[in-house]
Amino acid sequence: MSTIDTLSAETIQSEKELRQLIKPYPKMLDKRIQTSFDKYSNEFIGSAKTVALMFSENRLGCTFVDLTQSPIVFMSDTQCVIRLEVKGANSLIALRESLNFSMYFLIPGVGHGLRVNGQVNIEELHEECMNTAVQLTLNIASIYFQCARAAVRSSLWDLKSTDVCDEFVVETNNHLSENTSSFARRSPYLFLRTENEVGQTELSPRGDPHSMVTILNNKQILIPERPGNKVAISLRNIISTGKVALSFLFPGSHNVLFVTGQARVITCEKLLKTMAINGKEPKVGILVDIDHVELNHSHGIASADIWNQKKHTDVSLVTPFSKALSAHMNGDGLLGRAATPIINAVVKKDLKRLY
Repeated sequence: MSTIDTLSAETIQSEKELRQLIKPYPKMLDKRIQTSFDKYSNEFIGSAKTVALMFSENRLGCTFVDLTQSPIVFMSDTQCVIRLEVKGANSLIALRESLNFSMYFLIPGVGHGLRVNGQVNIEELHEECMNTAVQLTLNIASIYFQCARAAVRSSLWDLKSTDVCDEFVVETNNHLSENTSSFARRSPYLFLRTENEVGQTELSPRGDPHSMVTILNNKQILIPERPGNKVAISLRNIISTGKVALSFLFPGSHNVLFVTGQARVITCEKLLKTMAINGKEPKVGILVDIDHVELNHSHGIASADIWNQKKHTDVSLVTPFSKALSAHMNGDGLLGRAATPIINAVVKKDLKRLY
């Protein structure tokens, strides 16, 4: 695997430096963040087939929960429970302390998603043979909808063939092998988990046609930062702590590639121009120095059958992203209803200008 020189890359050290390249976001966007479940988030969760779940503890990896088999149980408007069956000496069982977590709910066939953050308590319920049940009690800190840009860029749900073979070999390593490099190189969609200075986590999707990352060498990858809503939570977290975990999806595959490491937000014309799409190169990139690599079979993705287009949800059955966003920012009253067409026009414009 060839090595590309990264010494010329300039690391962005502060949000002030970042804002010289990415303009400040409208502060009204902060109002989109809710602190409890409401009818829009409940509807989305009720329609979701799987949720990506990551913790502030790297050794727990990324769990994709089949919500058709392990549904969310709401205990209150700020607390919910998930019950999971795990096999053998799973790392979840060993933990008793409260952890920070982030979730991303997916409805197959629908572009936008739902992000949920908070703290989780893990309890072992019982043991039968080699199977153990654990209960995750999730205490919610923030909930908000994520636009469809990543899914649209990656054509996440537009699988050309449902007969995709899982040809990749399960493995664990401290660097990328030919096997895991091939998976990463072919993955058009990933989840990026970042962490702020007090340990709170965020889980953000990233998507591009054909491939989401550039592999610089077997210990370094580069992720382009495409245009978004300018809030840049993930970039700000990386500037603050550098802690990242990545979960790569390959449409049609039931395998998931999980990578952890230390990251920097960089500018480097030589590197970033190679990642241009439609003549537009990213202003910054996320350079990840790899610590750990795992390629595993995801029972949650397999049992939820998320790549089966015959089981995808009709988008007309889900509240549009623009309406839910408008309600969260402006309420369900007259102001919210009046703002919905404006937000809808902005969303449509953004989806036509992905780069």
